[in-house]
Amino acid sequence: MSPLIFNVAMSVLDEHLHRPWKPGGTMAAHHQRVRRRVKGLPNWRIVRYADDFVVLTDGTEADAGVLREQISDVLAPWACGCHQPRPGSCT
Repeated sequence: MSPLIFNVAMSVLDEHLHRPWKPGGTMAAHHQRVRRRVKGLPNWRIVRYADDFVVLTDGTEADAGVLREQISDVLAPWACGCHQPRPGSCT
């Protein structure tokens, strides 16, 4: 995949994962994230470096699996996908 196409795909993923953090989103304010944790809902953050990314979550392994599926769905039109977790990682 060309770097240009990859960057377009990553922009789409960034938008998808940052949407809840923008004003009016479900994780925009600290109290909203605390309320989500109290309700057992996961919070997450994407960290990108060059052509790699990782999504950090305070949720369960099942929550991480749901996020992985969402990320795969977002990246599917760009012929990108998620690698399986490395041994020793949480998910």
